[in-house]
Amino acid sequence: MANSIIYKVGTFIEPVTSLFGLPWQLFIAFVASAMGKEAALGVMASLFNTGSIWAAIESSVAVDTAALSTSMLTVISKPEALAFLFAFFFNMPCLMALTATAQETHSLKWTVRIALYYILTALIMATIVYHIGLVIF
Repeated sequence: MANSIIYKVGTFIEPVTSLFGLPWQLFIAFVASAMGKEAALGVMASLFNTGSIWAAIESSVAVDTAALSTSMLTVISKPEALAFLFAFFFNMPCLMALTATAQETHSLKWTVRIALYYILTALIMATIVYHIGLVIF
């Protein structure tokens, strides 16, 4: 994992993503959730897997959510988890919804504005919730 490109990119951007209350693994899952909400679970399963990433990708079995939650509980704090929930649920629905918006509005400018609105709102809410969570927890 430490030799992968995603690890190097993730650790490089982590000083910025930590302001939002998202460690690099959760931020990568946040970005993947823009493709489709269900993609975030697969990304988290491969990033928080204690074994090899390729073994997690190649296995055709369902994600072991019990093992995933156990490994995530050791890495992620309660405020970070709360920040991810807000970022995840307030992020744009998916790229297909954004594509439908582009087709309906016939405007690239409005589509980009809507996408930025979703992303910025999600990250701002995650930041606020994270810092409130630090006080509470």
